[in-house]
Amino acid sequence: MSTIYILRQYPAGSHNSPIRRAAERAGFAVETHEYDLDSNVGAIVENVQFLADALLRSHGERIVLGAEPFDPRVPFFERLADRHEVVLHTSWPYWEGEFVPQPPRFDWQRRRWRSFLDAVRAVGVTEAATDSVRAAGASDAIHIPHGVDTDVYHPNAGTRERDEPVILFVGRLEARKGVTELLDLIRNWDGPDARFWFVGDGPLAEDVDALAIARDDVEYFGYISDDTALAEIYASADVFVLPSYRVDDWEELFGIVVIEALACGLPLVTTDCVGPAEIVHDGETGYVVDQHDINALRDRLVELLVSPDDLTRMSDRARQVAVDRYDSDDVADQWQDVLEL
Repeated sequence: MSTIYILRQYPAGSHNSPIRRAAERAGFAVETHEYDLDSNVGAIVENVQFLADALLRSHGERIVLGAEPFDPRVPFFERLADRHEVVLHTSWPYWEGEFVPQPPRFDWQRRRWRSFLDAVRAVGVTEAATDSVRAAGASDAIHIPHGVDTDVYHPNAGTRERDEPVILFVGRLEARKGVTELLDLIRNWDGPDARFWFVGDGPLAEDVDALAIARDDVEYFGYISDDTALAEIYASADVFVLPSYRVDDWEELFGIVVIEALACGLPLVTTDCVGPAEIVHDGETGYVVDQHDINALRDRLVELLVSPDDLTRMSDRARQVAVDRYDSDDVADQWQDVLEL
């Protein structure tokens, strides 16, 4: 059986799902590996064996490569592209300018990256990422978003009873996701009666748990990995909130939780980070506010809670957008075309 290889700096979890679905649907096996050997200590032996084989022995394999702009390991990427059919998979929308994870220290890095980008196909998960990598030198770049299983993530998945509207946050519980600001908003909440649900884990988990213990209107579910259980919580809520903000080396570049919420029919109130701002259509599937603007965040949440007609309209539109643009089967079809499966 032929194999599709996914090679990334770090394990990527659900980011690989549409590629895996495309490969398996076409009868291909899938292997995932990491080239940053510290990122997955348990798989060091397998990763080293794959890298040695890919660089020294094998030819003509299909490899989906996830790499940050101007990574100094570009000579290694070039050798992969010389020996194999490489597709660069990128979410980074800032290939030009200063906001890159590893700014090029030497002119040769920029030259070698431009040559590498010209030699491979590139897939950007947002239009912004696609436009940016194309401007950096990728002559063959297309946009394919991440996907969501709209049969699992569905408005009818919810079964939890509640007597008040629910505002839901799902994600890593850390400051850059806006969790600290969201907790402050809840502590000072003066809007209509509502409940606030949190799903996730991270450095601020104890703060969320403490607030849930202290207040009847806050509930913390911990980390949930099972898609069916997670979809059930999404679909039992009314509004999804994601107040992420940009820091020195990170921004919300897509947000899988955004399309999971859309698929469950949840309007969103989110910030203007590049990923959510592209996915959420302001006034149509939710609202987009400025980062750190906690007053605007509150006002938009209140606006949805007191406007049931708008809530229903946006809920219906959210579900339709998820089905039309982010359904995992449709995204897998696009990957099958790219990988020529």
